[in-house]
Amino acid sequence: MLKSFIIIPCYNPTKKLVAVITKIQKRFKGIIILIDDGNFIKNKKYIYSIYKRKNLKIISHKSNMGKGAAIKSALKYILKNYKNFEGCVVVDADGQHHQNDIFNILKYLKKFQYKKNLFIMGCRNINKKIPFKSYIGNKISIIIYNYLLNFKFYDTQTGLRAYNKKFVI
Repeated sequence: MLKSFIIIPCYNPTKKLVAVITKIQKRFKGIIILIDDGNFIKNKKYIYSIYKRKNLKIISHKSNMGKGAAIKSALKYILKNYKNFEGCVVVDADGQHHQNDIFNILKYLKKFQYKKNLFIMGCRNINKKIPFKSYIGNKISIIIYNYLLNFKFYDTQTGLRAYNKKFVI
C-alpha cells in the first residue's frame, strides 16, 4: 500500500497548531510529521500537548534551521523509513490553509503521483490584510517567476505545497 504524508514545519507555534492537527486527523488516517524547528520553551507546550497522538511523528531541531531545512528533515525521514512513499503535502502550522484545500491537493497528488516531478503549490486569496512587505514580496516574485519560467503563478509564497516521490528523489 502506498503512503502519503502531511508535513507541518513549525517555529514557535500557538494553540492554532493543536487545532490544525486535530482537524487534519479527523479526515487523514496517514502519518503527520511535525518538525519542531528549534522552538522556544514557552511554545513547546503545544507540541507536548499532542506528542502522544497516534500517527504523529515529531522531529526536533535543537535550533531554528528554517522552514526549508525542516521540510528536508521530514523528507529524509520519509525516504529512509517508507519505501512505498507516494508523496506528501506541506501545511503551515498557523491554520491559514482551509482543510478542503489540503485534501483537494492530497487527492490531486494521489491521482497524478506517477507523473514525473510533480510539484503542486496552493494559492491563497491574497488581500491587503497580509503585511505590506509580504504582499509586495509576493507580487514581485510572481512577476519574476512568471517571466523566468514562462508559467502563470498566483502565489509563490504559499506554505501549502505537495511533492510526489519522483520530485523528492
